[in-house]
Amino acid sequence: MIGCLPPEGYPHSGQGGLTYSAVYDKQGDAATAKRRSLVYQPKLEWVLSQADLLGMTRQSLLDARWVELGCGDGQFLKCLEEAGASRFTGFDADPALVGRAEAALTAGSAVHSRIPLSDVVRATQADIFAAFFVLEHIPDVHDFFTAFSDKPQGTVLAFSVPVFSLATALESAFDVHAPRNLDSVLHTQLFTEASIRRCMEIGGLEPVSQWIFGQDAADLRRMLMQALARVYPEQMLQEVDERLALMEEGLQNVVDRACFCDARHIVAVRRKRGRNAHRRNSPSQAPHGREARGAA
Repeated sequence: MIGCLPPEGYPHSGQGGLTYSAVYDKQGDAATAKRRSLVYQPKLEWVLSQADLLGMTRQSLLDARWVELGCGDGQFLKCLEEAGASRFTGFDADPALVGRAEAALTAGSAVHSRIPLSDVVRATQADIFAAFFVLEHIPDVHDFFTAFSDKPQGTVLAFSVPVFSLATALESAFDVHAPRNLDSVLHTQLFTEASIRRCMEIGGLEPVSQWIFGQDAADLRRMLMQALARVYPEQMLQEVDERLALMEEGLQNVVDRACFCDARHIVAVRRKRGRNAHRRNSPSQAPHGREARGAA
């Protein structure tokens, strides 16, 4: 099979398919508010709930300087604003999404930037950096975490990444699917427990908490239904789908507890100097739980 690289500037160039901004442009205010409530508000509340582990209070976290890397249309920033934070800035490479973020915010700001995120980290002074489902899109993760190795101790990084999981195996086994994890165009990285530990070492970061959950069961249901639609009559297909729907949450709980789910949310803090410091303490694990997963 002969492959080719996507065009320069993809996906922001608008070539080769829909851009993120084109998708969000089709959402009305109600859908946007729902996405913010289901996807981004739980992320903020989870980060704020780690205050004790960070030696801070909820209010001191809200009073801190925040930078969101890959802020999109500003939904996480809006959650910060609604929680009472005012010192925050978001950076994104899509000018249309930045414009939407700026229009939605009354405090803070969103900035259009096409420079590597590692350079944004180096050039920006912040107490807390956030990057939710962003790092899988950047070409040089090593340089990104190296940028944190010179940050002051106490600097916090809250991030989420896709990991090798049941969903990844399903994508390898089924030929009819949208490649959400094994995506070699929009995703440049797929993380593992070992590679996350290595990233922490490079940045001199110590993970203090992680939130483990995924949507692998939903992927299994979707892929089975797509495959079965080619061979099952409609009535039988509907019956199988109804039974899978009843199983979905329980199955996902099993996958989450086995730590074979498709995502990790991590809060880490700069506590060590040097790029090869070994992590001494195990991170606290938040209760395994379900959050609405969507475009981050």
